[in-house]
Amino acid sequence: MLPPTVGCLRFSSQLFKYHNIRQNKNDSPKDQLTGSTQNAHRQQSNNKERYKYHFPFLEINGIVAVDDNRVGPLYKHIFPPALAPWLSFVGLPWKSKWIAGTLCGRLSLPSPKEMMADIQAFYSSMEASGTPKRYTHNMAGYQFEYDDWLAAQCGCLRTEEWRKQMYVETSMRKRSQPETYRDQWEDEHLVR
Repeated sequence: MLPPTVGCLRFSSQLFKYHNIRQNKNDSPKDQLTGSTQNAHRQQSNNKERYKYHFPFLEINGIVAVDDNRVGPLYKHIFPPALAPWLSFVGLPWKSKWIAGTLCGRLSLPSPKEMMADIQAFYSSMEASGTPKRYTHNMAGYQFEYDDWLAAQCGCLRTEEWRKQMYVETSMRKRSQPETYRDQWEDEHLVR
């Protein structure tokens, strides 16, 4: 069992207390956080934020490891097969619904062997395409496919097409106008 720690999260010069969160003494208070579910060290690199995953509080004898920022093995980016469903990594609402469904027995997971085969197939496809390990959890090219798959597992509705289109348009705008995409809109054609 993990020992509880009490720590703090710094945000905008204010100090908020949370259970199981502490600031690493070597970290900048506004940039980095050690937490009970994820230790993501934010680093500025070429004006892009990058996260470096590290789980010092999670001692599971190498069942889950971080290699070049790939956390794994994780079935569908959530479950380590050997510890599923008791250990999971959550990042989206759909993930939490799927996890809850597996924990209560409403949904089932494949066998650990089948999950590992799925993970190995995913890793092989990344390797074949020349994608570095550190991009394992970057779903930019298939986010909606993944979201819709999770929604189907949970019996939820898929992402509406208008939301997908809005995301695509906003992403293109963010890339073309990174400093002003939130402030300036070319939407006169939408006003009647």
